[in-house]
Amino acid sequence: MIIKSRPEDFRVSERNALQAPDGLPPGDRYGVYALTKTALGTPDAVRLAARRLGVPVVSVRFAGLKDRWAVTEQVVTIDSPRNCAAHWPEMSLRLVGRSGRHTGPRDIVANRFDITVRGLESGRAELVWAAGARSSWAYVNYFDDQRFGSIREGGEFAGEALVRRQWQEALRRLIAAPGPLDLPREARLRRLLAGHWGDWDACITALAAHGRGGSGAAMRICRLLARKRSAFREAVNLVPRDVLVLHLVAYQSHMWNAAAREAVRLVCTGPVTRVAGLAGEYLQPQPPAADEPLDRGALGGLSLPTLGRGFAWPAEAGRTAIETVLGAADLRAPDFVIRGLARYQLRSSLRALVARPSGFEVSPPSADTERPGSAVLRLSFELPPGAYATMLLKSMFGCAPICPGGATDVAEIEPDDGSPPLGGLEAQADDQRQRGEPHDN
Repeated sequence: MIIKSRPEDFRVSERNALQAPDGLPPGDRYGVYALTKTALGTPDAVRLAARRLGVPVVSVRFAGLKDRWAVTEQVVTIDSPRNCAAHWPEMSLRLVGRSGRHTGPRDIVANRFDITVRGLESGRAELVWAAGARSSWAYVNYFDDQRFGSIREGGEFAGEALVRRQWQEALRRLIAAPGPLDLPREARLRRLLAGHWGDWDACITALAAHGRGGSGAAMRICRLLARKRSAFREAVNLVPRDVLVLHLVAYQSHMWNAAAREAVRLVCTGPVTRVAGLAGEYLQPQPPAADEPLDRGALGGLSLPTLGRGFAWPAEAGRTAIETVLGAADLRAPDFVIRGLARYQLRSSLRALVARPSGFEVSPPSADTERPGSAVLRLSFELPPGAYATMLLKSMFGCAPICPGGATDVAEIEPDDGSPPLGGLEAQADDQRQRGEPHDN
């Protein structure tokens, strides 16, 4: 199964409350725009647009992240009185109207996906088409690999060290530990810091020699530790907030996924499909035959809370699943309220264990002209905020898709263009957690 062999094979369109004529809040301070982009991540597109428009990056907000290697449309708001509509080769901004407030995660109604799946075995394509043409396809609503671009080598999470209040180890994972998905410039910075870890004066000299300047987060952290050798908690709070948030929610999501796997084991009596993931396997009840109903039985009524401030224990199978996962990690639910962090706290939110696409359409299989003997399927469907289209595909086809263009975005300590931490993501972080942080797929 191959997706995203070209950006046009994966199209995402956000339905946002601010797009409706009666959905715009009173006031005209903020311009509401439809941002269409190709082969750009949302943070990169926002930084690039802000620079070209000559507006501060913190004045541009978005409601959710959308895929990098795809063609996507989403709402952004810009704090500027002028018309910022523009067209560039890789993206465009179309004015929708004006609003009295910025957009945020709660504005996302749904995400519409149009996906071309290539390289399919013909028999499997026929089965999926026959089943999908008759009903919607429910699946276990895991956070998918896109959530875990910040994972470190060996499966380590900086968020776990933060939850355990291991401040020095957390800082090492945040800024120096290598990760399998680091971009080249990020990997170079991490190698530099790891090579001099503990010798902060040497780190400062190396950063200066490599052109990192004096104002970057890494330089500020090293200067602090050169003065105060044990100030690791204070140093953690100098990490750019959007990076800190992504590392924390990655571990929070990892724990939710572990509880979801345990719930599947507790509730499902039939066979399951196991699909390897970046941060653990995904267990899905095996795709049904074409003449069976597409449901997930007892799983369909369950919701699991993420761990964080406001956490409340669910009933029965959900409680057992979370207790099992916390016990295996030697953690307690209150550990996820991290009082040593000055600028961000994880918040608990309920997430349905099962997601169901609406408006599900699947075209009859056709020949894959690029891969003789293989088939192509075209799928269209809508998902609620926070659900992942790639997880639906894994459930349908029983394997992880191959993504030649890449599927996972990575948080950087310092953007290559020298821009500050992304204000739109920072300012929305607390709000995003309340809705499970709506994401691209």
